[in-house]
Amino acid sequence: MTVRAQANARTTPVAARRAHGFGSEAGKVILIWRKDLAIEWRNLDNLPAMFFFSMLTLVIFNFGFDFFNADFRDLGPGVLWVAFCFSGVLAFGHSFAIEREADCIFGLMLAPVDPGTIYLGNLLANCTSMMIVEA
Repeated sequence: MTVRAQANARTTPVAARRAHGFGSEAGKVILIWRKDLAIEWRNLDNLPAMFFFSMLTLVIFNFGFDFFNADFRDLGPGVLWVAFCFSGVLAFGHSFAIEREADCIFGLMLAPVDPGTIYLGNLLANCTSMMIVEA
Protein backbone atom coordinates (compact mmCIF):
# COMPACT_ATOMS: atom_id res chain seq x y z
CA MET A 1 0.00 0.00 0.00
CA THR A 2 1.40 3.36 -0.94
CA VAL A 3 1.79 6.27 1.44
CA ARG A 4 -1.01 8.14 -0.31
CA ALA A 5 -3.39 5.17 0.05
CA GLN A 6 -2.55 4.91 3.76
CA ALA A 7 -3.21 8.61 4.23
CA ASN A 8 -6.54 8.32 2.42
CA ALA A 9 -7.51 5.31 4.54
CA ARG A 10 -6.81 7.25 7.74
CA THR A 11 -8.70 10.37 6.70
CA THR A 12 -11.75 8.69 5.17
CA PRO A 13 -13.70 8.36 8.47
CA VAL A 14 -13.00 12.01 9.31
CA ALA A 15 -14.14 13.07 5.86
CA ALA A 16 -17.25 10.91 6.19
CA ARG A 17 -18.05 12.50 9.56
CA ARG A 18 -17.61 15.96 8.10
CA ALA A 19 -19.85 15.02 5.21
CA HIS A 20 -22.57 14.07 7.71
CA GLY A 21 -22.14 17.36 9.54
CA PHE A 22 -20.52 16.13 12.76
CA GLY A 23 -17.26 17.95 12.06
CA SER A 24 -18.88 21.36 12.35
CA GLU A 25 -19.73 23.13 15.58
CA ALA A 26 -23.45 22.69 14.91
CA GLY A 27 -22.92 18.95 14.53
CA LYS A 28 -21.09 18.83 17.86
CA VAL A 29 -23.93 20.74 19.52
CA ILE A 30 -26.39 18.20 18.11
CA LEU A 31 -24.28 15.30 19.42
CA ILE A 32 -24.14 16.81 22.93
CA TRP A 33 -27.89 17.54 22.76
CA ARG A 34 -28.61 13.93 21.79
CA LYS A 35 -26.30 12.63 24.54
CA ASP A 36 -28.03 14.69 27.22
CA LEU A 37 -31.50 13.70 26.01
CA ALA A 38 -30.48 10.04 25.99
CA ILE A 39 -29.25 10.35 29.59
CA GLU A 40 -32.47 12.13 30.56
CA TRP A 41 -34.72 9.52 28.93
CA ARG A 42 -32.71 6.67 30.42
CA ASN A 43 -33.34 7.57 34.05
CA LEU A 44 -36.33 10.01 33.87
CA ASP A 45 -35.43 11.52 37.26
CA ASN A 46 -35.69 15.15 36.28
CA LEU A 47 -38.95 15.39 34.30
CA PRO A 48 -41.34 14.49 37.15
CA ALA A 49 -39.40 16.76 39.52
CA MET A 50 -39.67 19.66 37.07
CA PHE A 51 -43.39 19.05 36.58
CA PHE A 52 -44.23 18.87 40.27
CA PHE A 53 -41.99 21.84 41.07
CA SER A 54 -43.87 23.91 38.47
CA MET A 55 -47.21 22.84 39.90
CA LEU A 56 -46.05 23.55 43.46
CA THR A 57 -44.92 27.03 42.42
CA LEU A 58 -48.33 27.71 40.90
CA VAL A 59 -50.06 26.52 44.07
CA ILE A 60 -47.84 28.73 46.24
CA PHE A 61 -48.57 31.76 44.06
CA ASN A 62 -52.26 30.89 44.30
CA PHE A 63 -52.03 31.28 48.07
CA GLY A 64 -49.91 34.42 47.75
CA PHE A 65 -52.25 36.37 45.47
CA ASP A 66 -55.88 37.15 45.92
CA PHE A 67 -57.23 36.07 42.56
CA PHE A 68 -60.78 37.08 43.47
CA ASN A 69 -59.85 40.76 43.41
CA ALA A 70 -56.92 40.66 40.97
CA ASP A 71 -57.27 39.96 37.28
CA PHE A 72 -55.72 36.58 36.51
CA ARG A 73 -55.13 37.61 32.90
CA ASP A 74 -52.63 40.17 34.16
CA LEU A 75 -50.89 38.02 36.79
CA GLY A 76 -51.21 34.57 35.24
CA PRO A 77 -48.53 34.72 32.54
CA GLY A 78 -45.94 36.12 34.94
CA VAL A 79 -46.67 33.47 37.54
CA LEU A 80 -46.49 30.76 34.90
CA TRP A 81 -43.15 31.99 33.57
CA VAL A 82 -41.70 32.19 37.08
CA ALA A 83 -42.66 28.54 37.57
CA PHE A 84 -41.07 27.56 34.26
CA CYS A 85 -37.88 29.50 35.00
CA PHE A 86 -37.51 27.93 38.45
CA SER A 87 -38.01 24.45 37.04
CA GLY A 88 -35.49 25.24 34.30
CA VAL A 89 -32.87 26.22 36.88
CA LEU A 90 -33.62 22.97 38.69
CA ALA A 91 -33.17 21.00 35.45
CA PHE A 92 -29.95 22.76 34.48
CA GLY A 93 -28.39 22.13 37.88
CA HIS A 94 -29.50 18.50 37.76
CA SER A 95 -27.98 17.92 34.32
CA PHE A 96 -24.60 19.29 35.38
CA ALA A 97 -24.75 17.28 38.62
CA ILE A 98 -25.22 14.09 36.60
CA GLU A 99 -22.23 14.95 34.43
CA ARG A 100 -20.11 15.79 37.47
CA GLU A 101 -21.11 12.55 39.23
CA ALA A 102 -20.03 10.30 36.39
CA ASP A 103 -16.98 12.49 35.54
CA CYS A 104 -18.52 13.00 32.12
CA ILE A 105 -17.76 16.71 32.28
CA PHE A 106 -14.03 15.94 32.35
CA GLY A 107 -14.39 13.82 29.23
CA LEU A 108 -16.22 16.64 27.49
CA MET A 109 -13.56 19.12 28.54
CA LEU A 110 -10.85 16.85 27.13
CA ALA A 111 -12.66 16.55 23.80
CA PRO A 112 -11.69 18.99 21.07
CA VAL A 113 -14.89 20.96 21.59
CA ASP A 114 -15.31 24.60 22.53
CA PRO A 115 -16.82 25.07 26.03
CA GLY A 116 -19.51 27.25 24.47
CA THR A 117 -20.52 24.32 22.30
CA ILE A 118 -20.87 22.10 25.37
CA TYR A 119 -22.96 24.76 27.08
CA LEU A 120 -25.18 25.22 24.02
CA GLY A 121 -25.77 21.46 23.71
CA ASN A 122 -26.72 21.25 27.40
CA LEU A 123 -28.93 24.32 27.06
CA LEU A 124 -30.80 22.85 24.10
CA ALA A 125 -31.33 19.55 25.93
CA ASN A 126 -32.70 21.36 28.98
CA CYS A 127 -34.92 23.57 26.82
CA THR A 128 -36.28 20.42 25.18
CA SER A 129 -37.02 18.94 28.61
CA MET A 130 -38.71 22.18 29.68
CA MET A 131 -40.88 22.18 26.53
CA ILE A 132 -42.01 18.67 27.41
CA VAL A 133 -42.96 19.83 30.91
CA GLU A 134 -44.70 22.94 29.54
CA ALA A 135 -46.81 20.88 27.14
